[in-house]
Amino acid sequence: MDKPRINLTKSDNIAFFILAMIDLIGFLFILMYATQSNNWAQFWSVVGVSLLMAGMFLLIGIFLGLLFGIPRALQEKNPEESSDTQSTQDKSAEKSGNKEVINYLPNTNLEQISDWLTKILVGVGLTQIGQISQALKDYASYTQAGLGNFSNSYQFSIGLLFYYSISGFLIGYLFTRLHLPRALRRADQLDFLQKEVEQAKLDDKVYNMVLTQLNDDVSKPDLDQNDLTKAIQDASPSMKAQIFYEAQKDRSNNWNNTPRMQRTIPVFRALIACDSKGVYHRNHGQLGFALKDLGFALKDQGKLEEAMKELDKAIQIRDLRKENGFEKYEFNRAACRIKLDGEFKKHKPEPSKPDAKQQILNDLKAACTGDQMKNLIIGDKDISDWMNLNQVNEKDICK
Repeated sequence: MDKPRINLTKSDNIAFFILAMIDLIGFLFILMYATQSNNWAQFWSVVGVSLLMAGMFLLIGIFLGLLFGIPRALQEKNPEESSDTQSTQDKSAEKSGNKEVINYLPNTNLEQISDWLTKILVGVGLTQIGQISQALKDYASYTQAGLGNFSNSYQFSIGLLFYYSISGFLIGYLFTRLHLPRALRRADQLDFLQKEVEQAKLDDKVYNMVLTQLNDDVSKPDLDQNDLTKAIQDASPSMKAQIFYEAQKDRSNNWNNTPRMQRTIPVFRALIACDSKGVYHRNHGQLGFALKDLGFALKDQGKLEEAMKELDKAIQIRDLRKENGFEKYEFNRAACRIKLDGEFKKHKPEPSKPDAKQQILNDLKAACTGDQMKNLIIGDKDISDWMNLNQVNEKDICK
């Protein structure tokens, strides 16, 4: 059952109306006090000084009420956040379809200053409590002349101090407790909505830029890598996830169409450059796959070596984050190792040297985690030829 919403507007108005009436009654007291004057000049002088003092004490009270009533921002840690930051684009993509929460904390300098000043004032007040009586006497004696120097000026001065200071304190405190939080929330929401609109425009621009890179005519040159990286850097996390999946889809669908597949490489490079914390292993994995297919198609040893480095990095991040799956990293790394193996590349291939053989075996064993991967390994011609050449059978790899 939903909790009923409480409308504080009416009660707010009543509270402030009562305080306004109290201040108005105080003004009537000032007029009554000033009637002791001997002439109109003295009357207006006493009224003017009294009103000035009343206004000063009212403002001081309001200031103290603000200090004691300033709301404290709720700085809860997002339950989805932890010391182990979410690292895969899968988790980012899950959020992309939902409304994102405000994941920033408001500036709390005013709260801290309020807290410090409140503690200082309370501390000083407690340490000087024995001297308050003398301070009030000195204050009353000092202001008697301005208040007409009547027989009751001493008492009136002290009454004026407490009357308007307490009234001002209540006004300031109630305002900060009842109205300021709502005003701050509205300001935060408006600021957040404005940032969302600006971010949406930026994301749309970046997305179109990436689609141009992926879908443009293959005869046209790639977009400038620095421009692409800078654009993706400014994109939101959900847009980066969407860009990743667009590039992944294009690479997967066009792995045997080298010119088209090749256009995904700058996008993966840009995504990696934007991952300053190095937590997205799939960027490295997809770039490794693309470079491996490109190296196979062009028979380019440099591309294969670069693919190996990216796959090494993908495996390193995956293992560091203790994520399961993604066995194709090892499968593709094994394929690269075989292509780069000096013995296997000879005109008459020979068995691999022990170290190279063990590395390839380790990758194939790590990759063979089920029937699907087993069929993929056995069905790969280069891997099958290497296994026959090195007298490695299926049972040595898949157990």
